[in-house]
Amino acid sequence: MKTELNTQPDLIAAVETSPFQADLLQHVPDAVIITDLDFNINSWNNAAETIYGWQAHEVIGKRLGNIVSTTFPHNHQEAVITHLFNVGNWQGQVIQKRRNGQEIHISASVSLVKDSNDHSVGVIIINRPLAKRNTEAVEIKTLTREVDRLNKEIKAISYSVSHDLRAPLRAISGFAQVITQRHWADLNGETQHFLSNIIEASNHLDQLINDLLTYARLGHRVIQPRSVDLADLLDHIILTLSEEIEKTDAKIDLPDTLCTLQTDPFLMTQILTNVIENAIIYHRPNLKPHIIISCQIEPEQVVIGIADNGLGIPSEYHHKIFDIFQRLHHHDTYDGNGIGLCLVKKALDLLSGHISIESIEGNGSIFWITLPHAD
Repeated sequence: MKTELNTQPDLIAAVETSPFQADLLQHVPDAVIITDLDFNINSWNNAAETIYGWQAHEVIGKRLGNIVSTTFPHNHQEAVITHLFNVGNWQGQVIQKRRNGQEIHISASVSLVKDSNDHSVGVIIINRPLAKRNTEAVEIKTLTREVDRLNKEIKAISYSVSHDLRAPLRAISGFAQVITQRHWADLNGETQHFLSNIIEASNHLDQLINDLLTYARLGHRVIQPRSVDLADLLDHIILTLSEEIEKTDAKIDLPDTLCTLQTDPFLMTQILTNVIENAIIYHRPNLKPHIIISCQIEPEQVVIGIADNGLGIPSEYHHKIFDIFQRLHHHDTYDGNGIGLCLVKKALDLLSGHISIESIEGNGSIFWITLPHAD
């Protein structure tokens, strides 16, 4: 039975012009809700009881928003109401909650109810639960909008970091270097020590900002696959790292056979440079770094191995080292900021690749880089 308590007779009459129509509203499969212009409920059909879990006698006279929580994924509620009263109707998809708190995706159609004099006397709402596929489409659109919003935030943060943070940092570093150049001899040992720490910390922070910006921008990079000769790329990387190689007297062995890949050269350079540089940095004291690069060419993939005789990594850290800011050694002992391997993993994800590690603490490591490859 339909329940109508504290209702407006003119409003109900404007909708239910005959007993047949009144009965029809009660038996349609969609939730039909009639409210006054302040969205106080005047009528609540059988389908509304089934869909939302509230009986009609429990909701009549109450404000709709206090009974059914509604989220508008693509619009603000105020904009929807403004459109309704200006145009006379609104249609769209919303997310609502049943009495038990369960969320449901709804296709909503809302219209103003007019009396015989064409004056607005209320609102009629027809709500239909969406099928699972439609619900998934709504969720995808919602997620897409959220991703777009987050991307804009990342761009704004990157701009702020690049400009607003770097300016004062460069001023600190610049003034410290001026003092060092002009007045070093006039400073006592303690002041010289503090000044050196300021310059070193400034350089470290500048590198950290560079790496963070690189990491943030990777996700926005458009992949540009080209023919990349791994032999030429490795020669270029070794030349780039020549200062570190000379400083540590590192030895790097390359395989006799290397292939050509269709991949993004910038990302490949990031990947190989970071792994090889780590192998140079994290060497055992009093032992020259020895790095052996191998390459296995398979029908559908290429597996590049980078083995070193360095410190090694305990097994409990094998997965953690690919997370951002994960450092196993203090900065005073070894350079680095815990971003390099995270960059590697992110770049490989963009290339549909994978990285894994075999390592025993104190006995070096082997990083396996797997990339798609077609003959």
